[in-house]
Amino acid sequence: MKCLIVDDVFMMRKLLNTILQEFGECVLAEDGENALKIFENAIKVEKPFDLVCLDIMMPHINGVELLNKIRNLESKNEFQNKPKVKIILISAVYKQNIVDKIGKDKFDSYITKPIGKADLISEIKKLGLVN
Repeated sequence: MKCLIVDDVFMMRKLLNTILQEFGECVLAEDGENALKIFENAIKVEKPFDLVCLDIMMPHINGVELLNKIRNLESKNEFQNKPKVKIILISAVYKQNIVDKIGKDKFDSYITKPIGKADLISEIKKLGLVN
């Protein structure tokens, strides 16, 4: 599993990396701009991500904007015949507010901070990324 972890808080990136690195390669991004460049490059070299763990509240390009940009990139790059990246939104914001704002069809899962290891592993298992 190849995972892109996007969060502006260093300790959150470190926590997610510690949990997920046992399941595969993790790439860390501190903001939406950097994450978008990393995601685009992965598509260009034909080594796309399987999972994006995405914080909602970030400076510059926030999580909602980045989510839309990722889905647009997938559409432009002929992902119709390939599985789209699984996206887990991570936020302290109540889930229904996010669903109402962006629609539940654009992301695959939602975890409320603080994140527990068991909860995150359970979610990636539900998404079929690990056994």
